[in-house]
Amino acid sequence: MKRLWVICLALGLSGPLLGGCAVGNTYGFNNVVADLQASGTATVVVATQDRREFIVSGDKTPDFVGLQRGGYGNPFNVSTESGKPLADAVSDAICASLQQKGFKPLSIIVATTHTPEQIRTGILNQKPQLGLMVYVIDWKTDTMANVGLTYELQLYVIDGAGNPIAESKVSGDENLGGSIWNPVKHAKKAVPAAFRDALERLLNQEAVRAALSVQ
Repeated sequence: MKRLWVICLALGLSGPLLGGCAVGNTYGFNNVVADLQASGTATVVVATQDRREFIVSGDKTPDFVGLQRGGYGNPFNVSTESGKPLADAVSDAICASLQQKGFKPLSIIVATTHTPEQIRTGILNQKPQLGLMVYVIDWKTDTMANVGLTYELQLYVIDGAGNPIAESKVSGDENLGGSIWNPVKHAKKAVPAAFRDALERLLNQEAVRAALSVQ
């Protein structure tokens, strides 16, 4: 930590008012569990695909979640605390949320190059009662004193035969508040909370809730 602080000072990252360091920050999504309104015992396979333009193009790595700016506005990448792709973090959180409500969840990994039909086939190969196809269209934070978040998540529910039975979408361009004294500490709490909130709104829309409730 001492070495990292020296680097921050050398690069002029903390500035006269902004506390913390902009280098090497991560956000923890490992313990995120959404409060679902549906419950059941069905086997549910979850597949999340990262469709963010900067991930598909290779400009950013799959664990990229946003930017942390130094005291002079210079940006540095923020990644998932686990080092896993954001898509995996989404699937893990959804599976944990489903399991808490009695479901039997399973996640599969899909590439950015997979087509919807390939994702659907991958889900059906597991012979589930339900499948959740999740697309991360956008997710990016930008933090200096305040935390900005732009996001768009899409969800499609299919039955055991692959037929679409429900869909939902959430998106936004939000200010998550901040701290002029320690924006890094604030962001580490605010971003996972916003992640949980987005998943709750995605999974608790009426059509999705009804689809999950049918056994």
